[in-house]
Amino acid sequence: MEIKTEVPVYIDFLVFPARADDKASRPFFRAIRNGPKRDEAPPGEPRIMRSLFQALQKSIGIARM
Repeated sequence: MEIKTEVPVYIDFLVFPARADDKASRPFFRAIRNGPKRDEAPPGEPRIMRSLFQALQKSIGIARM
């Protein structure tokens, strides 16, 4: 018996660095839903996105040290 995991939605999280030629520029973050049910919010998405954003903010703070 083979067990398959269904992945109806996954989130690609892209990070674009600040522009080097513009000191006022900041990193840009973009989350894109993909998968068969990409038009539906998966359960827990708001919590997942908050966690990802907090982790990225912390990473940026560490990188600036």
